[in-house]
Amino acid sequence: CQYKISNIMLKRRVLYYVHTYFLDSCLETLQSIKTHVNLDLVIEVSPDSRKSTVFELSSTKKFKRLEKLENILSPEKWLLFKPYFENIASVEVLFFNGKRMLGLDSMVGGIFLGRLIRSRNYDIVHFDTASGRAISSLFFLRHDQMALTIHDPVPHPGEESFRLDIIRFLYLRQAMSILFYSTYSSIC
Repeated sequence: CQYKISNIMLKRRVLYYVHTYFLDSCLETLQSIKTHVNLDLVIEVSPDSRKSTVFELSSTKKFKRLEKLENILSPEKWLLFKPYFENIASVEVLFFNGKRMLGLDSMVGGIFLGRLIRSRNYDIVHFDTASGRAISSLFFLRHDQMALTIHDPVPHPGEESFRLDIIRFLYLRQAMSILFYSTYSSIC
């Protein structure tokens, strides 16, 4: 019994931060890590990301900055997600209501996220892609605390952007580890 108690205490506390656009792919990743760490999930939702492959909301304005996912989805939709979130300590949605990725609302939301990270004392904060809206949260992170997934190391044609290159550079500079979905991606 003593061994089990000390084993639980050794689990690292992890925040996994994801956009709605990548929620479908991260559900499987969460399944593989949730028993090894104490895991919280925060899903970023903004006016332009309230509809994605597995997530849909009509509006973001009626919610507080941070809400439990269970409280914002219909009961039917929650039942579809619920099996994926078993053994995850919390599943929350961070709302950004501003239209601009680098606007005032995004800055305030990023600071809110940074303060949340500090107050909950996470060992690791994993960003499942670089978020322009959450970029001000980087000021609250230690270098040895952040992990980053890169889905597309080479942008798809038409998705190139100097602003996104700068955002990605700032996240890469801060990250202690970088994850790719394939060996091909890591060499690009």
